[in-house]
Amino acid sequence: MRDSAALAIDLGGTNLRGALIDHEGTILSRHETSTPHQRDTGFAVAQMVEFARELVDEAGKTKREVKGIGLALPGFLIQESSVIHFSPNLVHLAGIDVGKKLSEA
Repeated sequence: MRDSAALAIDLGGTNLRGALIDHEGTILSRHETSTPHQRDTGFAVAQMVEFARELVDEAGKTKREVKGIGLALPGFLIQESSVIHFSPNLVHLAGIDVGKKLSEA
């Protein structure tokens, strides 16, 4: 587990921020970009997936070494899942299981 890492992603109405953190809490890579303003759900999810891949690649890790994802966003997730129930800033993502999409990628 010493080579394991976790993704931390903050999806806001204005910015998408993230970091890859090792098992000791050291930040291995960090990025910030604008939140996708296109109301296309597929585009928004694809941008988050690409963002996560960039964090992992920059740190020289593999996706197998990523053991967890922490996701923060404004609004409500459905209990015991990562399906967005409501987000005032990201209305077009309602009903999307963001955590599942990131985990699969």
